Amino acid sequence: MSQAKSYWLRKSIGRRQLLRGVGVGTAGVASLTLIGCGNDDKSAGSDGRGAPATTTPVPQTTAVARKRGGTLTFGYHQDPAFLSPRLSRSGFDNAFLLVHGDNYVYVKSDGTTDPALSLFSSTETPDASTFVGKLRAGVKFHDGTPLNSQAVKAHLEYLLDPKKAPKFGYRSLIETIASIEASDENTVRIKLSQPDAGFVSALAVAPGIPFSIAQVDKLGDAEILNPAMTGPYKVGSYRSGSDFSFDKNPEYWGPKDKEPYLDKIVFRAITQDETRAAALESGEIDAIWFAGSNDTTLRLSKNTNFQGRSFQVGPTLLTVNQNKAPLTDLRLRKALAHAIDKRRILEAIFQGQGAVATSMLPSGTYGYLAYDPYPYDVKKAKELVAASGATTPIKIQYAFGGTPPSASAQLEASLYKQMLDGVGFDVQLENVAGSNAIFDALFTNKSHHIGSFSTGVRPDPVAQFALYSTSTSFYNAGGATSDPAQKQLDELVSKARATLDPKEREKLVFDAGKLQADNVFSQIPIVARIRWVFAKPSVEGITDPEFVNTPAGASFRARFLSLKNA
Repeated sequence: MSQAKSYWLRKSIGRRQLLRGVGVGTAGVASLTLIGCGNDDKSAGSDGRGAPATTTPVPQTTAVARKRGGTLTFGYHQDPAFLSPRLSRSGFDNAFLLVHGDNYVYVKSDGTTDPALSLFSSTETPDASTFVGKLRAGVKFHDGTPLNSQAVKAHLEYLLDPKKAPKFGYRSLIETIASIEASDENTVRIKLSQPDAGFVSALAVAPGIPFSIAQVDKLGDAEILNPAMTGPYKVGSYRSGSDFSFDKNPEYWGPKDKEPYLDKIVFRAITQDETRAAALESGEIDAIWFAGSNDTTLRLSKNTNFQGRSFQVGPTLLTVNQNKAPLTDLRLRKALAHAIDKRRILEAIFQGQGAVATSMLPSGTYGYLAYDPYPYDVKKAKELVAASGATTPIKIQYAFGGTPPSASAQLEASLYKQMLDGVGFDVQLENVAGSNAIFDALFTNKSHHIGSFSTGVRPDPVAQFALYSTSTSFYNAGGATSDPAQKQLDELVSKARATLDPKEREKLVFDAGKLQADNVFSQIPIVARIRWVFAKPSVEGITDPEFVNTPAGASFRARFLSLKNA
């Protein structure tokens, strides 16, 4: 593995250090091989357009004094329809959840931990199945209730209960929790059902963003738009289909140099990429974000009037429900995989910004293995369809989201249909309208055979498979199935979690990736995406190393921004 281009910098560490060197501020997450990125990844696509030279470089420099105050308006790609972590099902959500929320363990963009921004001031692992976290004293939720050990216990137990948090997408990351004990006011002791080398990493992403359960009890369903968190901003307002905002929290617990710069941050929901770009170009808003690349990001990246920040994340995916007939037949799933021309999608949809994907993990990261057993081959795809004995054309349903769908989403859907119809399928396209409705269609209701989706990046590579491959994974559309490959995947992921030796653990990750690809289970990686943020020159902080945080969710951190003209 080339460490120069790595998000996760692998370290060979002995068993004792792995078990005991997990204190925040010491080896921290690094000692669990959960390492992150440094500067933006500038991996080029097929023609070198991955990150054009006009984008702003990201120097690792000491922060200088910046002005405080003012309101920053950010063009966001959707109306999330919730502001509470208990409904989080997308890595995109970190962009707003970490405006008004904090993590138990804060993982920096270089993969180390930052004790100054962590709610656990220290942690330890007395043995391979025990985690002890010491909370920072005096922290309160925005509703005034204390963040103590009882609050942590209530928060994690809430997320673990599928009846209380039915739409939480990251439960599988903390499923090894067996019990939680509030040892004293500020000490939490968690017993795991098995050793879990990646457990600390879960506290650096969605399961590790606490919210007040007292606020949930008080407001009920209304809490999803008015959660009480611990972050530098508080929820200000929410207007369906329009915008949502956060106001500066004057009682923020963080260090003085980490206090919020801005008085207010407004996220304006602008679903169409060109409309979002036009709002920036007209001066109507201060910054915009793109979850992937297209002709609009290519154009903006060449415009020297704006600052640009790009970063590689996990790939776009074709979600496959291997438990829904006729795709229960492996031959048809193999045919489907052979029929997809990934390079054509890279060029037509992403304008060459990125690369063809052959793994669920970003290239060069710990656990990454380039492996594609079913390359584009129309002849082979047709042979497999014929061998299955299925009557052609074979009808399958394809789901894609958007209200309305973007031009890119519509083109992508039409390309998939063209490719698959050409080998014997009859793809029925359906735009699943409504905020986050694509999640319900593919993963809750499991109503479609295939669909367009994507994955981000997690501090730990095993987390990708825990989220997308096992029978308990939210993003495994097939879910529990009698297919022997599913049981084997479950066993491999379980062993990888419990294995503390980095080399042995990586081999298990390789094996899981091969098994998933061989059996065309759950997801087919398509294109390694590049995400973008563009901003006016008046916006400061876009070059801050922490503004983009790839290892802990692969999203931007608006809390690090300020305005020159405040």
